[in-house]
This record gives sequence, structure tokens and C-alpha cells, in this order.
Amino acid sequence: MPKIIAMSDTHNRHKDIVMPECDIIIHAGDATNGGEHNELAPFLNWLSQQKSKYKVYVPGNHDAYVQRMPEKSRRMCEDRGITLLIDEGVELDGLKLWGSPYTPFFGNWSFQYYPGEGALTHWSKIPNNLDILITHGPAYQMLDVGMLGENAGCYYLFYKILETKPKAHICGHIHDGYGQKLFDGIKFYNVACGGNENPPTEILL
Repeated sequence: MPKIIAMSDTHNRHKDIVMPECDIIIHAGDATNGGEHNELAPFLNWLSQQKSKYKVYVPGNHDAYVQRMPEKSRRMCEDRGITLLIDEGVELDGLKLWGSPYTPFFGNWSFQYYPGEGALTHWSKIPNNLDILITHGPAYQMLDVGMLGENAGCYYLFYKILETKPKAHICGHIHDGYGQKLFDGIKFYNVACGGNENPPTEILL
């Protein structure tokens, strides 16, 4: 089984992270703060230099340039050997992954949706038989409690996960939700580093 290390919400502090050697690195979004090219390029350069066979990047609500310039962002990733996932999947060493950057609407950020819209246009695309589902935001009540004690996860995403049953769901977005949880046989991981407060997480399938 490949060794998988996941993280998210590094917010320009990626150079402070101690990254163990692994086979697959997954970044689940918010690599940047303002999200412009001058923040994204240094992050991608850093990610490309890490010691792993594969690197996967799913953007987040802070990663504005990727939403505004998706094709240029994809070329930036491909040129550095990084797989960019935006409502799409990839198979790596026999593992099936699917990634989506979208989160419920809150403020003037990127990759956002109103709940019903998300269910129809984003979560309906999630296939069955996944090993790992990666979304920037959490599912409802799955490591989604924010600093004010509210559940910030998506209800529709939660039920889509129960329907499709990936082996693991990786998210970030809610920094205070960092941790792991097992529910209905599915391993849920919130891998939000919160800058560099929390270390990257090893994903066990």
C-alpha cells in the first residue's frame, strides 16, 4: 500500500512544514491566502520538490487564481509534475482518487456554491468505488465544528459520501476540525494545518 500524506490550509506557510517521505502527497486546498499567482507559484514550486512519487492538489476557497485562470493553473501544475483535481479523478498506483475544491457559500471567496446547487453540480459527479475522496470542505458533522461551535460542513456532501462509500474522505477548510473520525466504515480526515499549527496527516486506508 502506498504511503499517503495529506495536508491543507497551509496558507503560504508551506516552507515551515516538515514533510516525511511518502509515495503520494495530497494537498486539500488553501495553499495561499490572497490566492494570486505570486503566492500560488512558490507553493507549487515547493510541492514539486517534495520527495514523493505523486503530488495531488485540490484548491480551496482562498486559491482564487486557480478558479480565475484554470487552464493556466493546470499547466503550472503539469509542468511541475502535480495533478490538479477540480471535480475530477485520477488513478495512482491502483488507488482511485476524486477531488473537488467547492465549499458552501460564505463571504466573497472562490469555489463556492449554495447547498442545493452543490448537490446537483458538484457532488452528483462523485463516482462509486473510490479509495479516496478529497474535498476542501468537510461533510456535515464530520470534523466540521468551527471556532464558534457551529457545524460548517455540507449536508448534501455527507449523504453523497454515505451513498458512494469511499474508503476515506479527506478535507480541510475548518481549521478547528483537524483530526480523524470513523463513521459507517468510512475514515474521515480533516487535515487542516492552520498555517503550521498541525502536522501533515498519514492517511490509512
